[in-house]
Formats: sequence, structure tokens, C-alpha cells
Amino acid sequence: RYLFTVDFAHPEPNILDTDRPRAERAFLELLDAAGGEARYVPADATDRDSMARALGVARDAWGEVHGVIHAAGVMADALVGQRTPEQAFAVRAAKVRGAEHLAAVTEGEDLDFFCLTSSLSGWLGVPGQSDYGAANAALDAFAATLEGGRTRVLSIAWGPWREVGMVRDDRYQRHFRAMGLRPLAPVSGGEALLTALAVPDVRNLAVLDLDPGREAALRAAFRRPSGRGAIPEEVRPSAVAADAPLADFVRARLAQHLRCSPGDVDRRAPFQSLGVDSLMAVTLVRELERRLGRRLYPTLLFEFQTVDSLVSHLEASQPADALASTPGVETPAEAVPLEASSWAWEARDGSLARVALTRGTPGVGEVEVEVEASGVNFIDLLAQAGAHPLHGSSPCLLGHEVAGVVTALGAEVSDLSVGDRVAGLVTSGGYATHAVVPAAAIYRLPESISFEEGAALLISGLTAIACVEVKGRVREGERVLIQAAAGATGLACTRLALHHGAEVFGTASAPEKLARLAELGIDHPIDYNAEAFDVVVRRITGNEGIDVVIDSLSGDAIPQGLALLRPGGRFIEIGAAGIVATPHVDPRQLFSDDLDFATVNVARLGADPTRLARALERLGELVAEGVLRADVGHRVELLEAPSALALLRERRNLGKVVLVQAKAT
Repeated sequence: RYLFTVDFAHPEPNILDTDRPRAERAFLELLDAAGGEARYVPADATDRDSMARALGVARDAWGEVHGVIHAAGVMADALVGQRTPEQAFAVRAAKVRGAEHLAAVTEGEDLDFFCLTSSLSGWLGVPGQSDYGAANAALDAFAATLEGGRTRVLSIAWGPWREVGMVRDDRYQRHFRAMGLRPLAPVSGGEALLTALAVPDVRNLAVLDLDPGREAALRAAFRRPSGRGAIPEEVRPSAVAADAPLADFVRARLAQHLRCSPGDVDRRAPFQSLGVDSLMAVTLVRELERRLGRRLYPTLLFEFQTVDSLVSHLEASQPADALASTPGVETPAEAVPLEASSWAWEARDGSLARVALTRGTPGVGEVEVEVEASGVNFIDLLAQAGAHPLHGSSPCLLGHEVAGVVTALGAEVSDLSVGDRVAGLVTSGGYATHAVVPAAAIYRLPESISFEEGAALLISGLTAIACVEVKGRVREGERVLIQAAAGATGLACTRLALHHGAEVFGTASAPEKLARLAELGIDHPIDYNAEAFDVVVRRITGNEGIDVVIDSLSGDAIPQGLALLRPGGRFIEIGAAGIVATPHVDPRQLFSDDLDFATVNVARLGADPTRLARALERLGELVAEGVLRADVGHRVELLEAPSALALLRERRNLGKVVLVQAKAT
């Protein structure tokens, strides 16, 4: 009879961590075939009394315990500067304090073995896991000093696993393969455990599957003298000269992070496909800042997604790329005179310029609007960077929502008149003095709503309706997680979810944003910079999970959010952030847990006039009821559009950023 401990923050039954339905069933089948029995006892590995009670349950059931495997662990990637002492202690406590308590409560027992599950991170180190690596190194040291008597004491530093475990996500798997570490299959890992337990007179060993081409170098890492660096010279990329070409510098730094040679870094491959995660991206940007002697935006690798495109941008841009201005947008020479009567902002080759507009008669089913206010949205940043999901890298006029006065009618438009106050959706050209808008995409503004509020309301309101009511199907009492809840769309989703009686979890990145969420009556404001949002949600819900995730953070937040969903849950990815790079979505997980994964792209509403009409009608109802209202946080003159984009890029906005004409009220 053997006592296992698992992640103390997740006391539901997990063996070898889990892809729970598959891994647990396979384990139980093997256990049953061997005549064994599984008994699950929720317990906190960091609490000695809790461990003693768990051991007592095992003794009551079986009479005696023959072995202990301590597999508890907590891992949450973050840079050291983003961790609090309390968070780092929680990571250490699950490993080290849990081992100490287990050793204390089993002292004097005649055990076959006392096995601690450590990690390779304690030997080689993994970026973003300094506290986790330190906890595992301390666990190895504890095993080496523990007095076992007749008990076999062993700490196993496991390499990465595939299909199950804390690093089964693709971003980790690619990183380890680049290092020369092939993830273990569960069956192979189980066989390795039995082999390791049979190795005599060894307190510490590692279990890993090595790429033959890297085996000699990696083996040398485990034989390094005390005080030597963990990464062997054969794996560590050579230093790059200070005056080396910028492309060589970027490839060398990426190679160091990915544990490969610079020659293995494909200059044309997307960073995500190379295994570059968000932590590596932020670190590389800081290294580039030191190299270039100027500040850069932390989202730079998101906008320029290959070595070639990043280097081309950095070499072409001047210090206007620094935080004092807008990255990726050189201060433009005026393409049209300031006194021109009709003009718009155009994105071309990573820069912005004002271009003249030729006004004419609107087409069939269209109206011309003299624009008084324009909404600024994240998709405009993508257009600026040449990554617009509809226009791609082609030059395009920025902006998708406008508010103003109808100045001309096209043929077959009968329900609008010149002089009407309206808001409307456009496929492009919203950052302009005049815009041509399909009549079907027009929302007539009530007198109580200003032009600025109209421009702020349209996309965020329609997105909230699609997320909460149409695709999220939120019902009273359900738990809903809204990422970036203090932005314009996040606030609209929050208002609507609360209106439907949901228990809302909302993330934000600054104290004033969290305070705004609290004012709205949100149940659980979460500072995602202070602590991993999924850890907080699990703690609040007692690991029960949630029903709906509305995500705008993308990247790692997608698999983390999916992992929080209860069976039958719905995951909604909003806007364009989540589809710039392919998200990590496992169809098997969706099928196994009956999960929905959906996206919302308001720009596509216009393809179905009936659907768009229903959405606009519903928006009008919710505005009239006071459920949805505009949250204008920043007003910027149209001539200063690059500054408005900078607010969004730096996540300094609280509510909607709106461009206004000087005369707008």
C-alpha cells in the first residue's frame, strides 16, 4: 500500500498530474489489474496535521503503508520581479514543507521507499521558473540529508512529460525539444519510476529521454563541478560581438533562451513556432533595449513575429520607437495639408500618414457621415503593424466605428435622413473626417447619447452581446471569467454578465482598474500581474472551475482559461488578439469535457444583414434599459491618432479611447 501526495492546491484525484479522464482511468485499470485499491483523501501537503490525518486514513483502510511518493507541486511562470515573497513561498512549501511533514509523520515506519518527485528545473533551470527550480533543488538536497534507516530514500528529477503533467502545453514541449529533451510518454515514465526505485545506494537521480545529438552535452551538465553554470558549453550559444549585425544578435539571444544554436533559429519562422513564450519575448525586448540604448514596447515581438520582420522594423525606425512616442509608427510627414477638408489616417509599411479623401455620392444602400468621433480598438494596432486579420499587410485606412451626422444618402436608403445623428460600423476608414457607412450598419443615436459615447458604444456593446448572450449563453448563477475587464469591451461584458445574474471574475492590471471593477459590483476583481489568474480562480472556487471564459489576453491565457472550465463550459476569444498566432487548443480536451470554443468578430456581422439588424436592435434595448452604456476613458483629437494608439498599446487606457474632431461635444 502506497501513499501518494498530489498538488495541494488541487486536491481532486490526480495521479502523475493529469489529463484526468485518460491518465486516471489508465492508472486505475493498471491498479485494479494488480489487485490494488485507490483511495483519495483531500489534504494540504503544507500542513503537518493534514498529512497525519491522511496517513491515518490509509492505516485505517489498509493496516500499514509500504511506501510514500510525494508528488505535490505548484508552478506559475513569472519573472522574478513579478513575484511576491508569498507566491515564491507557496511554490517552495508544496515541495519542501510537504516533504518535511511526510518525513515527520512516517518517521519510524518500515517503508519500502520514500520517493520525492523533483524536476529537471532544479538541475538545469528553466526561464520564468526560478522559484520552482529552487524548490526542486531544495527537495533534492533534503533527500540527500534525510536519515532513512531501512527506508529507501530517493529524489527523482523528472524531465518533461507529454500528454500529462504541468508542462504538457505545446509551448513547453517545443522549448524542451529545442534543448534536446524529448518529453516522456506516460507509460515510459511509469516504467522509469519502477526502474529508479530499484537502483541501489543513490539518493538523487534524473529521468529523461535525451536527443542523441545533444546527449553528450546534456550529460556533461549533470557532472558539472559545484559553482559552474548549468547549461553546458556545447548547448550554450557562443557570445555575439557587441557590433555584430542586429539579426545575428537577435538569433544568438533567442538561441540562448531556446537552448539551441543560432543556426537553428529560422529567421522567417513565427516566434511562437520556435517555442518563444511571453516571458522570453519580454526578456528579449529588454536585451534589445540595452543593445539599442532606447526603450521599446514589451509587445514588440507580438507585432513583428519573425526575426526578419523584427530586425527590419528596428533598423528602419528611429528613436520615435521609444516610449515617448508610438512604436512602429514613425512620426509621419504630412501627406495632406492640415487645412484639407476631407482626409483619413492610413497604415502603410508600419507607419501612419494622413491621406486625402475624395468625396462622392454614396453607393446603393450607403450613407455618408461627417465624422464627429471614432472608436479606437486593438485591431487598429494590428492594422498599423501590417497584421490586420481582414486586410493583412496591405495598406488600409484605420478605424471601424464612427459617430456623426448623415450628410448624404445613396440609392435605396429610405429610413435615414440627412442630418440624422448616427453611429455606424465600417470595414475601414473610421479615422477620418468623413466616412461612407452601409445603412444596415447604422445605429440611430438617442438624443441622450453624445457622439463620443456613440463611437465608444458600438463595437464594445455588440461584442458583449455576442459573448455573453449569443455564444456564452450566460445564465443566472453561472461563473464567468472576463479577461481585461476594465477595457471598454471588458466593461460592457461585465455589465451584461452581472445583468444576467452571473458571478463575475474580472482581471485587470492596475489598482485604478481593479477599483473600477469593484465599483461596478464585480464579485472577484483579480490583479493578473500580482498572481496568476488561474491560481486565484481555483482558490476562490475550491477547484470547482467556472462556466464561461471571455478572453482577450490570448497566448498562454487560452490554455490556462480552458483548463478552468467545468464540463459544458464555453470559451469565447474576442477580437483579433487571439488569432494573430495560432492558439493552443486541443480538440480532444474540447470533446472530452464537452467544451465550446468560439470567437467573436464583430466586423463579420455585416456579412449577414439580418443578424446585424438583430444585434443592433438588441443593443438599442440594452441601452434603453440602462444595462449598457458608454465608458469613455480618453478623448484624443483626430490629428493625434498615433498618441491614441499608444494608450491602447501600453494598456494605459481605462475604458474606451475615442478620437474626436476639435468641434465634437
